[in-house]
Amino acid sequence: EIIDFIELIVIYFNSITKNRSNIYKKQECKATDVDIIIPTINEDLSIIKRTLDGIKKVDFDRNKLHIYVTDDGNRKEIEELTNKFGFTYLTRCKKTKNNKGAKAGNLNFALKNSSSEYILILDCDMKPKKDILNKLLPYMLNDEKLGFVQAPQSFVNPDIFQYKFKVYNDIPNDQNYFYNVLQNSNNSINAVVMCGTNVVIRREALENKQVNGFDEDVIAEDFATGMLIQNAGYKALYVNEDVAEGYEEDSLYGFIKQRERWQRGCIR
Repeated sequence: EIIDFIELIVIYFNSITKNRSNIYKKQECKATDVDIIIPTINEDLSIIKRTLDGIKKVDFDRNKLHIYVTDDGNRKEIEELTNKFGFTYLTRCKKTKNNKGAKAGNLNFALKNSSSEYILILDCDMKPKKDILNKLLPYMLNDEKLGFVQAPQSFVNPDIFQYKFKVYNDIPNDQNYFYNVLQNSNNSINAVVMCGTNVVIRREALENKQVNGFDEDVIAEDFATGMLIQNAGYKALYVNEDVAEGYEEDSLYGFIKQRERWQRGCIR
């Protein structure tokens, strides 16, 4: 209870301080090479297609954009879909079923097969808006010590509470507090949480010897990797703008499993 009380005080004072993102002046989004990596393992084909369709419409120099679908499921239909869009299909499971490190291992495999200075990570159910890079990348161009820029997750469907109790317009999404209050307050002390999607990362920060790619030892690889990047001397920034839309977990079983995974990862 004492620890929780101290944490409450810290959150309160962080939340009333000036949002650090306001001091970052956005430069014009210059043409620079960007890798977009979409990790997948067993998600429905229609969900992935929706995301790839959004990526196809992203407003950016197409010659500078390199899109990789990295599939831990080694599915022929995903490879065909990726090729249809003209993107690059990657899998580390071609000959053997290798899922070491889960999502982190999948992302690290993509890192070894790409080379751009900046990397946009998108979950395969997060359809990006066309201005996603124009909203996030300019911050990176303005400060070489900025390790990653994180945007919130937005959802097209109601969360489980909104749905079950029919209160779509009466209460906000259950992740609203985290993204609109906590993440904004984290800006003031350079403690922004990396959330595994809707994030632009500087490759130099990821490949720093103190970071060495995505952390494969923790189930919450995004939280851990973000902390390692900050610990290596890089800054992080949260930009509270909707840049992509995904699907909220809408079953009680799925919700419990998701939150259990998050809690275990944070404790680890």
